[in-house]
Amino acid sequence: MAKRVTYADAVELLGGDSRLIKALDNALGAALFLGGPAAVSLFDAKTEAIRLANQLLGSLREKLGKLPRATRTERLVAAHEVIITTAFFKALDDVLPPHFPLKLLGIDGPAVESAMSDVRRLRSFLLERDPVTPTSLQLDELRRTYGLASTTIPALLSNGPNFVTRDLWEDVMTELPEAATRHYEELYHQLASDFPEFAFWAQIRGHESTQTALASLEKMLMEVTAGRVPSAKVRSIHVLNAGALIRPIIPSDEQVGDLRIPSLGEGYVVPIFRRVGDPSGSDLSLESTWDREEIRGDLGQLLAGHLTSFEALQAPMLILGQPGAGKSVLTQMLAARLPSSDFLPIRVPLRQVPADAGIQEQIEAGVHVTTGETISWPDLVRSAEGALPVVLLDGLDELLQATGVNRADYLRQAMEFQDREASLGRPLAVIVTTRTAVADRCRVPRESVALRLEPFSDDQVGVWVEAWNRSTGANLSLPNVLCYPDLARQPLLLLMLALYDADGAALAGRLLQSELYERLLSRFAAREIRKHEKDLDEHALTDLVEFELQRLSVAAFAMFNRGQQWVTHEELNRDLAALMPESTVATTGFRRPLTAAQKVLGRFFFVHQTHAQQDTDAFSTYEFLHATFGEYLIARLIRSQVSEEAEQEGRRRSFQQRSQTILTDLLSFAVLAVRAPILRFLDEMREDDFRERLLLLRLFRDAYFDASVGVGDYRPSPVSAVQNVACRTANVVLLLSVLSGPTRAGELFGTRPAHIHQWQNLVDLWRAGMAGEEWQALNDWLTITRTWEEGNEREITVGGPVAGLRAPDEIAKWTHQITRDRREAVWVVRPARTSLDTGSGRHSINAIAEMAFRDRLELATTFVSASGKPANSLLGALLDAWLSSRPDSSQLDLIFHDDPWMKRRFLQLLYGERHHLPDEFIAAVCVRFSRFAHTAELLDCALHVVARDRRHLHLIDRLLGEDHATPTGALLAAVTLMELDVDPSAAPVVAFNWVRRMTPADFEEIAQSDPHLFARARRIIRAEGGRYRLTWPGSSPAPSG
Repeated sequence: MAKRVTYADAVELLGGDSRLIKALDNALGAALFLGGPAAVSLFDAKTEAIRLANQLLGSLREKLGKLPRATRTERLVAAHEVIITTAFFKALDDVLPPHFPLKLLGIDGPAVESAMSDVRRLRSFLLERDPVTPTSLQLDELRRTYGLASTTIPALLSNGPNFVTRDLWEDVMTELPEAATRHYEELYHQLASDFPEFAFWAQIRGHESTQTALASLEKMLMEVTAGRVPSAKVRSIHVLNAGALIRPIIPSDEQVGDLRIPSLGEGYVVPIFRRVGDPSGSDLSLESTWDREEIRGDLGQLLAGHLTSFEALQAPMLILGQPGAGKSVLTQMLAARLPSSDFLPIRVPLRQVPADAGIQEQIEAGVHVTTGETISWPDLVRSAEGALPVVLLDGLDELLQATGVNRADYLRQAMEFQDREASLGRPLAVIVTTRTAVADRCRVPRESVALRLEPFSDDQVGVWVEAWNRSTGANLSLPNVLCYPDLARQPLLLLMLALYDADGAALAGRLLQSELYERLLSRFAAREIRKHEKDLDEHALTDLVEFELQRLSVAAFAMFNRGQQWVTHEELNRDLAALMPESTVATTGFRRPLTAAQKVLGRFFFVHQTHAQQDTDAFSTYEFLHATFGEYLIARLIRSQVSEEAEQEGRRRSFQQRSQTILTDLLSFAVLAVRAPILRFLDEMREDDFRERLLLLRLFRDAYFDASVGVGDYRPSPVSAVQNVACRTANVVLLLSVLSGPTRAGELFGTRPAHIHQWQNLVDLWRAGMAGEEWQALNDWLTITRTWEEGNEREITVGGPVAGLRAPDEIAKWTHQITRDRREAVWVVRPARTSLDTGSGRHSINAIAEMAFRDRLELATTFVSASGKPANSLLGALLDAWLSSRPDSSQLDLIFHDDPWMKRRFLQLLYGERHHLPDEFIAAVCVRFSRFAHTAELLDCALHVVARDRRHLHLIDRLLGEDHATPTGALLAAVTLMELDVDPSAAPVVAFNWVRRMTPADFEEIAQSDPHLFARARRIIRAEGGRYRLTWPGSSPAPSG
């Protein structure tokens, strides 16, 4: 790690007089910690700090001269440390009263001991901070630091003059942090006017235009260069780097006719991005990590600030993005734009260097790959002659993905390499690029900063289209391009659209997405084939294009059936051998012989091929630039195979043996619903051919009923037999839903009424054979509709908008075969046996079910259907009301039952919700419950109703019948009615008669059990008892009539 620079170090680095720094050190108590004379002088500290600043900063420009880039950064960071301390002392003059004798403030002698802690803290704040490059002004944080420093100064008052009161000093301390911050800003802007790096760090320059192709970065850094001429040894690196600006944005063999392709310098649009300051605690592969960060458009300014900062020498910067987002092109532009006098950019394509080598070996190999020259790292740095090496490690994802080697600590190794090199006097900056999807496979140091390149905005797409039209003379329409945002917002895919448009297929109108992808892929496949076989007629070209797209479709399935976005070279070879074996027999479809034109998979424009070296072996993986290409190709191959097999099905002779089909193999390893765009593409390709429906129904029955039907040589991933059948049957049902429309369970299973039971078995099979993501995706895509058919037969329809039962009670009766003609019914079901389940998704359901079945089995398994009421179990109705945020009377009415436990739960709900329920409903419940012994909750509910409507006074007598009342209940009713000022002539008789008969023992018991009620009774009876023929006795404990 780069050397820690304190204030004292900063002064020394800037050439300050050691005598002065010693004086300042002493003024802030250095002698205290060295056993010397004890003295602290605030005046001396202020004087020395300001004097040092004037001396050092006044000569800084002259001293920087032509220093090496890293040394210049070190000196500027040191200057920043100086102004932080200077601003604090300058602020003292602002906040102290005029003519304040600051020189009299200080401590010495015995007073030092009691103040040592505060003095140590003040010295730490001002002289011993860890330096940081001010990447923004961070004024709030600095203001807090000044505030903490201010709190230590009252320690210097203990020996001060008598007129310095603590009240005065506390007022001063309130103002000091703000005044110090103002002085810091002034000093900072003075430095920024002389040294542009300060403007870079604080981001106080205007944002650059999206049209500058990082020229703003070069312009900013040219302001701070030393003007050195690169040595001959590194000149070849600079020449190759600069050459990127004039190279066409696509290889020459991708040229379309006489179209003039723009150069990288002409067509490059600076990407927008998001930044994470401390990425160590975040999973950078997750979208949620980046959603919290703002989108920014000042990449050039940020890079200028970073590469001139102290932090760039400490840890690598990480740049992430999707395939085709422009990560590699950004490294090329950065290498081309960095001024050669101050920077030595070294691009290291990690795909072309040994994957398991150390950082230094990879850099040396990268130089050799790029220039053909062999030079050791130490010689290379010496040849830079003061320019800062900027190592651009491009494609960490390729190193991780293609070889599978464990380089989780790669960024930490890069940081340790920087630390070692800095200690040897060879500092360097490191930038690493990687795909976002594999960012979770490497640990990111806390000291690093991470950027993610974002898709183009509409404005950026417009800038790119304008540059394309200007360079090529084309007339690419921006509105037409923006009709396809998934493609237009990724730079490489945007280029693909432009080439497609320029190749005679204008992007006019709005095509279905499947139509656009078919045209794009077909045209690009045709171009690739024509490069190798120029004399093909149209029929032969069409056949070869179809064959190439089939090979690409196999590659797409190879990724999908392995549950990943890429496939290795070896894996793809195995799949091609199983599905498209070489043959000398000219046949159609998958049996065509291979030609040279059919071996160009890695060169397709929309396929990203990664490379890496390990020992003497080369490893490759393939990945589509956008996942939608693979999803379309999967849908395309399914559509093609369904049509082909349906046609063959119609021609098959009666007793001809069925053979394993490629479609069956492809559908046996992953559930299509996991990638919803596949099914949306298929929906656009629907043809409504009844032969296809018959084929899919037959494939389903073969997969479900015929255990002999298994997979052939095609085995992209190891799956169990259950998983295999689950995936295959689920995919065929999905295809029936999408390609053929709603399908009845009777069609799937062919038997009645057993097909309802068979459907449940099928669902259980799916749940058993699918991972969590697959099961969830299948549930999200498929829908079922329950219906009653003629003769009260039940039916299930899968997929499509079909009229059927929707209400929960209708579904409950359908499930338990309670036919529509039965208006009232009670039935009991057996509880499910769930003790063998171990899945996490089932556990929460089982935990609740176990409690219900154990403690209230009859309530959980007894269902009721009555006229005017929805069918439900007794416990289900209770839970529905209990879990509702505000249950209504209709929900409560469903759970009234003679079971004592249910009664208690019902009254608890009634009492808790009494303020929201209609009075008439509560009154009716009180009447229904009056034949049972009353509860406190029920009496409270009745009194609540009476308080709002005197017409219900009769409820009190009904609940307090001679056999039901208790002394507490009677007293509560009487007291409440008196407090409500109920007319004595209308007052219920029972409650007051009970009170008149209460004994002293009754009152004493209430005084102990309910003191609040006792106090209410004493107050109201003494005040109003005469009206109700009640008196509160003096010596007697009970009132009398």
